[in-house]
Amino acid sequence: MINLKITPESQAELFAEIDKKIDGMKELTTAYTQKELMDVAFSIAALKFVKTTNMYARSNKNAFHHVYEWQEVGRESGRLFRIIKRSGSAGAATIYTRFNNSKKQAPIAPALRNPGPTGAVVKRSGVFKDKANVMESGKPVQFITTRTIAFSPNNRGIVFVPTGKTISIKNPGGNDVKGSFGKHFIAWWNINFPSILDDSGVIVNIQKNVARALNRKGAGRSAVREAIFRSTSAYKTVGSII
Repeated sequence: MINLKITPESQAELFAEIDKKIDGMKELTTAYTQKELMDVAFSIAALKFVKTTNMYARSNKNAFHHVYEWQEVGRESGRLFRIIKRSGSAGAATIYTRFNNSKKQAPIAPALRNPGPTGAVVKRSGVFKDKANVMESGKPVQFITTRTIAFSPNNRGIVFVPTGKTISIKNPGGNDVKGSFGKHFIAWWNINFPSILDDSGVIVNIQKNVARALNRKGAGRSAVREAIFRSTSAYKTVGSII
């Protein structure tokens, strides 16, 4: 007959190992992990939103031309909108947009390129810096001329406006632009963001790496944190602004 007995030392070692595993699992609910997940979710979603919007804008130029540089609708190089994340507590965040100033001169109407009575043509135009904000708001624009300027209303003929006159443009972006980007932004994020982590596969990746980490003897909280970092680092391709 053989008598078996678990020694106090072995029992203590087993309990200590179990405590480490339990402590490691608690790391999954810490503020660190929640922030990592939010950073990953934003990075994936923001890149996807920009790509989707660029494609959508190319086929809906009347509604989205204002959030790109002149004659660059749908091109990443001409994008004027920025997506910004402001982190909160417990993995929460606020996502919002800002528009960059336009740097390119507005296009010259074809009618203004034709030589006038003196043979002169319009060779340059002004820069409408705040075009994205103004057109998105749908508000009319007024300004006082500082020199004689030429207009071609709806590309029909030429009108010369002398210095010191007030010009009013009721709808500078056209009928389709008012609030178009804002509506698109809210609708896209409300529909797509809730499932972005599951669709990306990052959750499954975290589960696998954490399980492998905890399978090692002595692994605890620090091992789990390292596993989470390895699982998420490849997905965090942008910062808090894109």
